[in-house]
Amino acid sequence: MIGLIEPLRKIWRDLYGLYKKNPSHYLEGRLTTGLDVAYRVIGLFEAHGIKRTQIYRILGETFPEITPSLDAEKLQTMLNEALIRKICDLFGVRRAWLEGEDERIYEMIHPDNVTMGTLFSY
Repeated sequence: MIGLIEPLRKIWRDLYGLYKKNPSHYLEGRLTTGLDVAYRVIGLFEAHGIKRTQIYRILGETFPEITPSLDAEKLQTMLNEALIRKICDLFGVRRAWLEGEDERIYEMIHPDNVTMGTLFSY
């Protein structure tokens, strides 16, 4: 019986580790660390069909330090004002959400302020 406990604990640790490293889990809720913000950024790209290895195609020209081998630990060290602003503009998300301060992703448009130009900007 005791010999069974350690393998079960290892399986639990491995599964929990996979859960924590899955960027999609960081798209909801508040964040507490810079690493969480980096995971949220990667999850945001992946939620839009852009794989982590493809992020450099979109941001690499402006931010040459972003490479195909990007991971959350590397991205955390690269996050700065310009990069955060670029990501927010690219996806239309609120900075407060991206940085984990607020759970509202997008700015709210009041129905009285909606015009055709607001809905369709070409």
